[in-house]
This record gives sequence, C-alpha cells and structure tokens, in this order.
Amino acid sequence: MNESIKGYLGGIPIRLITTVMVAILIPSVLVTALGLVTVFQADTFVKDFVRAGYRKELQEVKVGLEREWSATLDYFESLLGDANERSAYLGGVRDDPYVLEVFYSNAGGLFQVAVPPPYPELLSNRDDPVLLEAIKMEGVEGRNQDALKLYLPLLLHKDPAVVLGALLGAARTSRNIGNSEDFFRYMDNAIVRFGNTVDGSGMVRKLPLLYQKFKAFGDEERSRASETARTLLLAIEEAGPLLSSEVAAEYRERLSGFSQGAGVPAPGAVSAAGGSQAIFDQAVLESLRVELEKVESSFEAAPPGNVEGVVSHLRIAQGELVFFSVPTGEASFVVHLQLDPSRFLGQLEKVQDELHIPGALLLPAYRGGGYVISPPEGLTEEPHAVEPLPSPLEHLEVRYLPLPGSLPVGFRSFEVLTLATFTWAVILLVVMIIVGVFYILRYVLMETRTSRLKSDFVSFISHELKTPLAAIKMFTETLREGRVSGEEEQRECLELIERESDRLSSLIDKVLAYSRVERDQKVFQFSSCNMADVVDEAIALFHVHTADRPREIKLHSVQEISNIQMDRASMVEVVLNLLSNAEKYSPRDTVIEVNIRETVRDISVEVVDKGVGIPKRDQRRIFEKFFRADDLLTREVEGTGLGLAFSRYIANAHNGDIKVSSQRAAGSVFTLQLKKTHVLAE
Repeated sequence: MNESIKGYLGGIPIRLITTVMVAILIPSVLVTALGLVTVFQADTFVKDFVRAGYRKELQEVKVGLEREWSATLDYFESLLGDANERSAYLGGVRDDPYVLEVFYSNAGGLFQVAVPPPYPELLSNRDDPVLLEAIKMEGVEGRNQDALKLYLPLLLHKDPAVVLGALLGAARTSRNIGNSEDFFRYMDNAIVRFGNTVDGSGMVRKLPLLYQKFKAFGDEERSRASETARTLLLAIEEAGPLLSSEVAAEYRERLSGFSQGAGVPAPGAVSAAGGSQAIFDQAVLESLRVELEKVESSFEAAPPGNVEGVVSHLRIAQGELVFFSVPTGEASFVVHLQLDPSRFLGQLEKVQDELHIPGALLLPAYRGGGYVISPPEGLTEEPHAVEPLPSPLEHLEVRYLPLPGSLPVGFRSFEVLTLATFTWAVILLVVMIIVGVFYILRYVLMETRTSRLKSDFVSFISHELKTPLAAIKMFTETLREGRVSGEEEQRECLELIERESDRLSSLIDKVLAYSRVERDQKVFQFSSCNMADVVDEAIALFHVHTADRPREIKLHSVQEISNIQMDRASMVEVVLNLLSNAEKYSPRDTVIEVNIRETVRDISVEVVDKGVGIPKRDQRRIFEKFFRADDLLTREVEGTGLGLAFSRYIANAHNGDIKVSSQRAAGSVFTLQLKKTHVLAE
C-alpha cells in the first residue's frame, strides 16, 4: 500500500507535500470561511438589491398612472371651465365613466345635478353659412387646415346643432391632418355634450361617435380601444328598446375581440359601474356642503388667473368620497365631480402592459391598511415594493406582488439555509483546495524531476559517447604507430574498433529516433505482416547482438497467427527492445521465454524473464522518458531510459499498448498487445 502511494506521488517526499499544503491551506480556508460567512449573512443586502428593481418598476407605473390620471383631470377642467354659462350640459357629464355624481355650488348653496331626460332629439343644422362653407372646404376642396379655422369659432355658437356640427367637423379635420390627440378631444367633447341626444333617425348619437373613436384607436392602442369598447357596450345596454336588436348585434360582433375583461357586461345585464348612482339625502348634502365650502375657500386665496381644480377626500356617512372641484368663469359657481376610484384603478393593467412588466400582480391598498381588491387565494408572498398612488387617489398605495413561480425558490428561502449547509459548503471548498494544491504541487515537482532526469540523461549520453570514442581513438593510435605484434592482434584491434563504432551508431540512432517521436515526425510504413515472422526476425537480431554473451530463448506459438497491417521495422525494434531489457536485467543462466497469442480482438507477444523484477512503485513510471529505476541491482546496467517510452509510442501508433507484470526477485512479463481493428491483410 505504501509503495503504491509513493509511486503515485512520483517519488515526491510526503513531508514536503504536507508542508506546502499546510502553508497554502491555512490562509485559503480562513479566506473561504470569511467569504462564506459574508455570503450567508447577506440576506438583507441581497433582497434589498433585488427589490430595488421592483421599486424602480413600480415608480415607472406611478409615473404612467400620474400621466393618465392628470390627462383625465385636465380634460374635466377644460370641459367645465365655462359650466356657469352652460349648466344644462352638466347632466351629460354624469354619463362619463369616471364620474359618479355631479354637484355645483352657486350662491352659497350646493345642488346635485339631476339625471337629464333620456335622449332628447337634436337635428343637424344645415342652414348656418359658416358651417356649410367649412363642410365644403373639408369634403369637396380638401382644405382641412382652412376648414378647421372655420370650425373652431363655431364651438361657442348658441345653437347646439351648430356646435355639434363644428365639433364633429373639427374632429374629422384634426384626424385628416394627423393630430390624433385633438381628434379624441373633440370626439370626447361631442360625446359628453351631445351623446345623449338622438338624430333624425332615432339613433342615440353616442353610439356611432363611440364606435368612430373605437376604430381610431385600432390594434395599436388596444388597451384604450378595449376601454372604449366597454363604454360602447354599456351604452348599448342603456339604449335598450330604442336600439333595434339587429343594430345591437352588429355592434357586439364588431367589438367581440376587444370587449373581454372585467367590467364588460353581458347582453341584458345592468352595469354596476356608473349605472346605479347614490342618492344623497338632505342631511348628507348638508355635510357635503360644509366640507366642499372649505375646498372653495382655497380658490378665493389663489392668485387671479391661476385657479386650478382641486382633489379632495371627504369622509361622510357613506365612507370616503373622492371629489374633483373645478372653478368656472364665475367665482361663485364651482362644479364638484364625485369620481369613481374603480375606474381610475382600472388603468393599472393598461399602464403595466405599456411598460412591459410581466409576472407581477399590482394590487391597490389603503396606506398601512388592507387591500382594496383582495389578492388571489393561496398568495402568501409579502409585497416586494410599495409606492403611493398619485392624485386623485393619493390616499391609496400600490403593492408589487410577484405571481407564484415568478421568483426563484432560492430567493424566497434565502434565509432558511441551515448551519449544516454552511458547514458542508466549507468542507467542499476545503476539499477542492486540497485537491487543487496537491495536483499542482505534484505536477510542478514531477516536472522538476523530469528536468533532473534530462540532466542525468545528458550526463549519461556524454559518458556513453566518450567511452566508445576513447576506445576507438586508442586502438587507432595503436595501429597507426605499429605497436601490434602480428596480424592476429591487428584483426582484434579492428574488430574492437568496429564493435565500438556499432555501439556508438546504435546510441546515436536511439537518440535521433526518440527526437523524431518528441517532434511527432515519426513516419510509419504500414504493410501486411505476420507477427510470428516479426518475432523470428527480432530473435535473430538479438542473437547477433549478444553473440559474445549468448542467451537461450524459447518461443511458444500454439496457433497460426493472422496477418495485420503494421510497420515491420518499427515492430521488430519494439520486440528487440523487450528482449534486450530481459537480457540486461536477468541472470545469464536463465531462459527468456516468448509467447505469441491471438484472440478475437487482439494479437499479443509476451516476453518473460526470471530477472530482478521491478518494484511496484516504479511499474507505472518505467514508461516515462529518461526514467531508470534507482535500485542497487539495476544501477550498474547501461541504458538511456528511452527504450520503453519509445516502444510504447510505437505500440500506441499501431492501436496497441505495452503492459508489465512484475514481482521483486521473481522476474517480469512485458506484453505487447495490438488490437485487430486494422483490416486483416489476409
């Protein structure tokens, strides 16, 4: 066991590994633990950071609502600025979906505007010359700008029919010249003032006017088109028997794609939004008068010409009511509109769609109190952001509730991470640091060891080259100076020179061959060969090389071996190298055995010796370049440390490998194994 560990460590001293690891691990563990503590204590910081995005989105919603609601209040303010001169039209304002009731103060009294008689008849005026000229410019001559200049003064005409014609003409010309905002403004004015009248055919005017407004919105402003469609459907229900069933069905069919959602009544239903209105008794009116007088006093304190409408929240017997008070041209005449909060809150969804904020539930609630609209059942999430609403609903706030599943589970349960989780995280990081330090240290020290082996190899090669060169030089000088006594001594000198030259050439060839392997320049010439013939040739060459120290080799092959594709010369060199190693590291009186076997998948050659064996710690490293076992029994054996590395490279190039099995003092078995994945030659 200890030998295996030492072999895996590559001979690196365990004490050195322990010292380096302790020196690196102590600060690493401390830094890691500090970082983990910081992360696990960052619950509040992380949640605040994430909620900052929600707050930003909610602020954008508030800005959008403020824009929409301000536009609505500005519209009422412009519409009612001259209500003291045309108070008869105040009844039509009650039909606006954002208005529940209309009151006006005059001469110290507060009056509730009664519901006007339903649908008075108002016929078109075709006698006014200015109106006719404007219609001609618009429809015949196409001079929309000039026609608009004629329509605008007619808006102050005393004849309601002329005013209606001027409003519709101004709306048409505004649309023709591309001013959509003015188009909608004139259409809204016409609907409020004349929507509850009927034309000569008995058609309630607000129906075609609302439909024209609906068509003008189209798909580009789908939310506003849907709102107009809902208002038109309410008007169809209110018209009742005055509208034929065929016409009502035609309207509903054209609005079918835009009438889905809350607040859209089914045919025949009664709308609860703006349809049923509160009836205030005298006591309530008196309470309202007292409260609204306080609002009117603010108009008196304002500078002349700078008087604007005021939103107020009044608490009376029926609860908290929202009023929008608008001063008129006459100081004593003030119009008070009781607003419908549900209509204003209905624009939350529209603004959310416009801002592209999916996956969230925006619910209005009383400041510091409960929800105006109850959240869905099963929704237990706390609001992640809260923002007060703008005027006229500043007494409310909107809360940002992510829909179920829209938040990561880790965010919702961030605070429930236990001590065990923290402990295991620290242990895991420490183990990762230990493994990383170990492998880095092992790699660095093994590279250092390889560098030392290269240095030893250079020293060894220098010695190996110097020895035959010295012998060649010595025998050459002997022959040149005639110090030989006869032909027999002369022949011996020449044979020694030849043998040392062959030894020198072999050594250089090995170094050059491995250099080509290192540069991946070794080229193999594959041809159909038989492994038995390759082994025979290698054994013959072995006997030639060891003629002065003959060894017995026993060859065993019990079957006919198939031919496969191989580089014959390279494979002979591999087998010869295995035989040479067996000869070097085993006693001369022992036999070297060679076994050739073939299976369905591979062909193998085993070289078995009865030598000194290889320590288990070195069996994985003997195939490394320059490695030689540091053992008393092998230290005196000559070698470069390249033979087995080179042989394994050749085997791998032939889709094979070389394996070793060895025991100390019992010999070794080297197995050359080639897989039969190459196409059989025969």
